[in-house]
Amino acid sequence: GNYEIVCEFSKDGSWSQTYSYSYGGQSYSYTYNGNWEWASNKEDLRIIDTDGDVEQFKIKRLTNKELWLEDNTSTKWELEAK
Repeated sequence: GNYEIVCEFSKDGSWSQTYSYSYGGQSYSYTYNGNWEWASNKEDLRIIDTDGDVEQFKIKRLTNKELWLEDNTSTKWELEAK
């Protein structure tokens, strides 16, 4: 099926991530919410979800249109502005 992840970072420090996918003719969607903040002198991005879990990402590239992150398992996330 098709799979899409949409991340939204707001200037007020809030954050959401919505997963949408279709499988067997059905569409599913679920959203995580939380807050984000800069870390390590703006070299890292820290995301805190509503459960208080913290994940820190190394910023690999940051422009007006792109945000490339790497998590602690060396998984790369390349996000593009819509």
